[in-house]
Amino acid sequence: MTRSDAKPTPPVDDWTAHPARQRPGAAVFASAVIVAFSVVVELATGERWMAGVSLVVLLVALHRFFLPTRVVLTDEAVEVREPFSTRRLRWEEIRRADFGRFGVWLSPLRKPTIRESRRGAHVLYDGAGRECAEAIRARLPADCVALGLGAPRHAGHGAQESGEQAHRRDQRQAGAERD
Repeated sequence: MTRSDAKPTPPVDDWTAHPARQRPGAAVFASAVIVAFSVVVELATGERWMAGVSLVVLLVALHRFFLPTRVVLTDEAVEVREPFSTRRLRWEEIRRADFGRFGVWLSPLRKPTIRESRRGAHVLYDGAGRECAEAIRARLPADCVALGLGAPRHAGHGAQESGEQAHRRDQRQAGAERD
């Protein structure tokens, strides 16, 4: 089959991220730490049930690492389907995107606050992180601030800006609106 006969790659708009499968070394290390902690709990308390409880609590706390997360991008929204919950954010609600090495935090708030953990969504990449980031970037609204490690440029912002730069820009805009 020649290169021109190959089927074009479909756009990335739906993927399953499974960090433990993508990073087996980290999975082995995390598992060893969890087991070691549970052993220490049993040795310290002499109660096997407490070791079991600590094991379950740590596994639940790290469920996004050990269990797969499905991400679906549509023209209207991004949906993150985790084993215990589903989060859906409409693209027009998103005001900030913090791009990182393993995923992007999408928030309806322009500045980080304590409340945003309940309102935003952390989208994990699959093995093709660059393509996933580009698929998300292409759908972000023009007024969204793109930040973070390796944040792709957004047409509405020109060069990447840091959180502090975005905060100063927002303050200037607010001052200009008051005048």
